[in-house]
Amino acid sequence: MDPQNPTRAACNGPAPYMIKPCYLAGPCDKVPVMGDAWQRQPVPGLGTAYLRCDEATGSHYLALHTPGTEEHPARRAFDGTPTGWDFLSYPATGHLPSWQVIFSPGTPPELPAALAGLLSEGEEPAPYEVTEVDEATAPLERAGWSRDLGHECTWFSPGDQQAAVVTPTSPANPTRESQSWLFAARSRGGDQVLWLGQATPETPTALIRALCVQLADPAPVPRHQKPTTGPVTVTYP
Repeated sequence: MDPQNPTRAACNGPAPYMIKPCYLAGPCDKVPVMGDAWQRQPVPGLGTAYLRCDEATGSHYLALHTPGTEEHPARRAFDGTPTGWDFLSYPATGHLPSWQVIFSPGTPPELPAALAGLLSEGEEPAPYEVTEVDEATAPLERAGWSRDLGHECTWFSPGDQQAAVVTPTSPANPTRESQSWLFAARSRGGDQVLWLGQATPETPTALIRALCVQLADPAPVPRHQKPTTGPVTVTYP
């Protein structure tokens, strides 16, 4: 088998490539995102909805996956951003969401999987809190990401600086109106956004930290195709 062109059997079997860093590994629909703790329900014309609820209080998490295919084209967020995964938390039935996290269709699946995994812990949805921004970004600092203090506080991946995390507040400008968290990766030349994630400022710190942990993780991730997004390390399991 030519490793550049895996056969159909190889595409359906174990991934022939291990890629790092994760943020440049690209999308892969064969990497599982949602676990058994979520109730799955197909939504005609949109994709698949996943629900996890506390029957006693009515609080629940909702995740909507829109693959971005011809059959299920990507939805658009309020600002026009294409949305492949949309996570929302509702304090009770009939209430507005208390926080929201979205990912574009090209996002590496390990990021929504990290979010879904944390939200699956325990027997019922956990009441996570919002604490200091530095608690969320600590994994980036430990992994050698660089911090740029400007109008925003932006963390860049080491070396290539192709991935970035923008916090909703900046130590250099603490009076600035709070905006959403931003997670993104760009092409090697910087002229193309590869994927994008956003989280409202009310998103609990533990969830943002889980995303930062995944971005900073040096472990390779499985893929069925080699990405062409930048300088990646490819190994063959």
